[in-house]
Amino acid sequence: MILALPWWALQSYDAFLGIAADGAGWRRTFRMTWQRGQDIRFLGFLLLISAINDTFIILNNLEYLLPFYCTKPDGVPGFLTKAISPALHLAVGYGFVRLRRWAFLVYLVYAAYGFTNGMVNLACFGPGRIRNTLLVAVVVSTLYIVWRRDVLLKRADLKS
Repeated sequence: MILALPWWALQSYDAFLGIAADGAGWRRTFRMTWQRGQDIRFLGFLLLISAINDTFIILNNLEYLLPFYCTKPDGVPGFLTKAISPALHLAVGYGFVRLRRWAFLVYLVYAAYGFTNGMVNLACFGPGRIRNTLLVAVVVSTLYIVWRRDVLLKRADLKS
């Protein structure tokens, strides 16, 4: 899915652009995707889907106690700690889709929260398949977002 879904999105965008006059369709598509921040918008769309998915999982598993910095709160505090993830996914996803400047800062806050919470829980509860995957995903995606930050910061200057 990590390779197939972006490739499918890129092929769809290429089809949307139509046939290139000079015959260099894929080069044109890559260049336009890069310049217009379509990769960041795509990540934003995935985060919006993740927000919906997280909300569905939380509402169908209210009894699950999510590890939160070596604790497993229940009741209202437990529900609120579970709600942090879909709320941040929704905010960052929307900001990425709209290429908003503030989305970069919110993403960095989200990444710092996810990484620190994951590392603390790793120390307390040990490794786990989901925990390890999320830690790797946070590190890799943060490196990519920091690398591509100009798309959010420069595009935001044009819109403001």
